[in-house]
Amino acid sequence: MTQTCQCGRPVADGYVCSRCTNDAKRHLDRIPDLATELDRAVTRQTGFGPQFRDFITGTNGQPLPIDWDVSIIAGALRHTLTSWTLLVIHETEHLQPADEQPATLAPWLRGHIDWFRGQRYGGEFFDELGAITDRCQRAIDAPPNRATITVGPCPQLAETGYCPGWVRAIIPEQQPAYMACIECDTRWETWQWRRAGKRILDRKLEA
Repeated sequence: MTQTCQCGRPVADGYVCSRCTNDAKRHLDRIPDLATELDRAVTRQTGFGPQFRDFITGTNGQPLPIDWDVSIIAGALRHTLTSWTLLVIHETEHLQPADEQPATLAPWLRGHIDWFRGQRYGGEFFDELGAITDRCQRAIDAPPNRATITVGPCPQLAETGYCPGWVRAIIPEQQPAYMACIECDTRWETWQWRRAGKRILDRKLEA
């Protein structure tokens, strides 16, 4: 009986078409390198942007040792791969991989790609795989914003005190960087960062 892949193509030998299957293979092939880059980004060992990070942290010139936003995405990658690996083990009784690292799980899951094609939830796995690899890639090098970094509490005065919003530094790939408050929409260009940064730091110290 012919099935219809989630992309709309007919499939005679499973639930996922060959094109979507090949896409999933490419995603899995990318994951070991993506995981390595994520690990570097989590501990801020990337070559990008230390001048911005040092300036905006306001912690005696020292950047935070962990990038929590990237760490969350790295955790989501590991969770996605682990969940689907456990499902395969449960359904097939195959031996589990040597460890739970993405660089180990991705090739292991690739070895079961044809099995996924024959499962009704194969398309769901391929969808999640594409979504998480895209998130990982954006975390490493995300166009149009090369980085979005939380700076600190907004220093602008409102009617009842300080604005309750938070300031973020937006660093696009091909346009000038700027800082902006997500609540009051106040914007600071790079030439204003030093003064704005001092005001933000003063607010941090008051908290």
